[in-house]
Amino acid sequence: MRKTLSLVALALAATACTRLERIEPAEAHLSLASTGEERKIEMKGFDKAGQEMKAVKYVFESDHPAIVEVDAKGVVHAVSSGEAVIHVTAADRTADVHVDVSIPASVAFEFGPSLALTSRDPRALAADVRDHRDRKVASAAVVYTVESGEGTVVTLSNGMLAAVANGQAVVRASYGSLSAVLNVTVSLPEVAAAMFNGTPPEALAKEGGVADLSVVFRDAAGAEVPGIAAQWSSSDPAVATVDANGHVTAVAEGKTVISVTGGGQTLEHKLKVE
Repeated sequence: MRKTLSLVALALAATACTRLERIEPAEAHLSLASTGEERKIEMKGFDKAGQEMKAVKYVFESDHPAIVEVDAKGVVHAVSSGEAVIHVTAADRTADVHVDVSIPASVAFEFGPSLALTSRDPRALAADVRDHRDRKVASAAVVYTVESGEGTVVTLSNGMLAAVANGQAVVRASYGSLSAVLNVTVSLPEVAAAMFNGTPPEALAKEGGVADLSVVFRDAAGAEVPGIAAQWSSSDPAVATVDANGHVTAVAEGKTVISVTGGGQTLEHKLKVE
């Protein structure tokens, strides 16, 4: 009789040692980004000693099946954008897995559907991809293209939009099959005059003669108009040359005219090399 009681006690002790103490998911948070996307919840169970237990039976349940469904094997299935919690049960132990579903539904420019450019300073384009609940979709790379007005009204480079001349342009932001249109109106101030900064030299020495010229463009009120591209030229490069930055280099004795054009205005300076 005593021997039988001892065996029962040992069995009960062994059962207590292997009792499920806790269950843990491999990932406590899951993110899904498309309708029908699936992920499997991987679970582990441990006894009181911290040893992993095998053959633990888990039961999975979604608190929002309209957002995320889950089957008996723990495979979650994205249904619509939103947040849900998968409750996992094994024996009398529980654990939760939080699931965020963000399915791209639309693209929108941060400026709204229209943008006015009143200077030639480049403007960074910004558009967001949003899900059905109007939440921003993280890490969604938007592609920008100019549908009309490219090169004549605006230019686009590396996501930076710059005005070229007055007029209308259309820019599109795309993400997969989703897109949004930005109507751009360019209204630049008219250039009324061009003038040299400082007083250009009237003459340069033939040997090593150089000069750096610069120009400023102004509107009718006398305010500087920034961003005007200046084009430099020499009427006789055999006498003196000028580069794209207005740097003049003497070549040989003679006379030439250094001209700069921009914003519809032309400025000239007579130069002698001696």
